[in-house]
Amino acid sequence: MAKIHKELIKLFKKYGTALVVRLNGTSDIPFEGIKYVYNEIEYSNIFTAFPNITFYDYTKNPRRVLKNDISNYYLTFSRAETKLNIEASKVILSEGKNVAIVFSQKLYNELILKEQILYNGKLVNILDGDENDLRFLDKQGSIVALKAKGKGKKDNTGFVVHSLDEL
Repeated sequence: MAKIHKELIKLFKKYGTALVVRLNGTSDIPFEGIKYVYNEIEYSNIFTAFPNITFYDYTKNPRRVLKNDISNYYLTFSRAETKLNIEASKVILSEGKNVAIVFSQKLYNELILKEQILYNGKLVNILDGDENDLRFLDKQGSIVALKAKGKGKKDNTGFVVHSLDEL
């Protein structure tokens, strides 16, 4: 945490409030619960240490999304193929939070044109998640549509959604 803190100081000096940080690239570390000490000052987490920096991440942990009340930390739920995760995505959307979902290329193209769909009895916005990765700018309560890429193009595990019936 001290290394991250030191690096953020350098980056903030260079970029100021334009700095946007995604701490989890391929991990799902709950940084909001990590207390640490830097220069003999105790911080409850990295986000409160840097209130003028915008942070964002994706997570498969629904509790993290639903309990997040940190004003400069934006969490997007990542839908996966498990029944529990799919049910959590419905709850998260009903609570006005965002869910990222990977779609087949065909369905992705259709959804982006529609901009909204009826999901779980509610009209939900569809956002193009491949346009950029700036999830903190997204309208809340939306589905962030991602296009299946690489091996995902052939995925049949349920991770990639091929039809609206699979939602």
